[in-house]
Amino acid sequence: MVGLSTVAEVDGLASAGGIGCFNPGGMSAACQARAAALFADNIAKNKGDNADITTIPRSRITTQTYGLNATLDTSFGAIKAIGGFRNVKVNANSDNDGSRFRLLDNGQGFGIPGSYNSIADLSQYSIEVVATGKAFDNKLDFAAGLYYFHEYGSDASVSTAIVAINPFSSFFKGDIKNDSMSGFGQVTYHATEKLSFTGGLRYSIDDRRLTS
Repeated sequence: MVGLSTVAEVDGLASAGGIGCFNPGGMSAACQARAAALFADNIAKNKGDNADITTIPRSRITTQTYGLNATLDTSFGAIKAIGGFRNVKVNANSDNDGSRFRLLDNGQGFGIPGSYNSIADLSQYSIEVVATGKAFDNKLDFAAGLYYFHEYGSDASVSTAIVAINPFSSFFKGDIKNDSMSGFGQVTYHATEKLSFTGGLRYSIDDRRLTS
């Protein structure tokens, strides 16, 4: 099918049919020879630093990142909050087959005027609150906290295979929603100046969803 599409793309459907590319029993020897010659010519032209493609690859990526830290001093130690937010938008276009033939083309494209075949919009934010301090005349060091993370967004692409003989595009879109929550704590008890005991516990819940 790839060879047939290549001949039809370069020579036209009528010429491809004239040399037996559409025979019910399969491609004729003449059609196979013509396809092999076209591929060999493409390989020869792409030696060294040359590139012979049908689509100019390009991408546009916009990223926003924000962070916030806050600390509250207390009688026992400190309470610290750490938060962050990130958003990434991607618009990309690529030559999927890396040749001068439209074997894996970018399809109809997204946006106006349909200039990208891959788009993504992903966001995530997180917050962590941790309390640290000392107790029992500084014999006990402790740390305890909560953590929450949320990610959401979508990723989509469109492509067309063997364009010369296949007018249909393939669309993919995936929507994600991920959550992670946890609580944790750790204590260290100093029995003597040379002997200490440390123990801790963490409990996490992860929820990951994909709709495609």
